[in-house]
Amino acid sequence: MGKRKAISKKIELPWSRLMEAEKQVYQDKGLRDKEVYKTENVLAQIFQQFRSLIDFQLVFYPHTSQYILLNPAGVLHLHVV
Repeated sequence: MGKRKAISKKIELPWSRLMEAEKQVYQDKGLRDKEVYKTENVLAQIFQQFRSLIDFQLVFYPHTSQYILLNPAGVLHLHVV
């Protein structure tokens, strides 16, 4: 039996004995926790993208009027007219 199934079995009877209003308290908390998780996940992704931008090094080649962004993952060319 998996860990999740064992936990579900353990709380199944006490949960079934709760009134709907009592269950709603836990369901609301679960929804709030889910929203917090989503928000934290989005913020973590934005932070990672920002961190990758910090690592860029901008190099300008005047003879071609071209900017090149160098980063640890590779080279991104930006042509400026």
